[in-house]
Amino acid sequence: MLTAHAMNPISIHVEEATVKKDYDELVNKMILEKFAEEMDSKAGVYKLLSKFSEQSYTFSYGVENLSSKAIEFTVDCNTSRNMIFSENGGKITKIIEAG
Repeated sequence: MLTAHAMNPISIHVEEATVKKDYDELVNKMILEKFAEEMDSKAGVYKLLSKFSEQSYTFSYGVENLSSKAIEFTVDCNTSRNMIFSENGGKITKIIEAG
């Protein structure tokens, strides 16, 4: 899902992401690397990042796998109220590959 807010008319071009063109992942990674704050970490295992966007009042989270093995990470916000989530129920689990 993409949400755009603008005071003036805008033009949007939608293109299917391919393995070579996964712009969503690339852009999210760049934003988190540049602007996010570290929320939590475990030396040699993971780093949890968070970015709050005041303009849209949204939160973005990212996990960096620092280990040599894949890790499973779950973000569970299902007890939050008055929220809209990109995943049903506010809970998402992902496998994050090493490196």
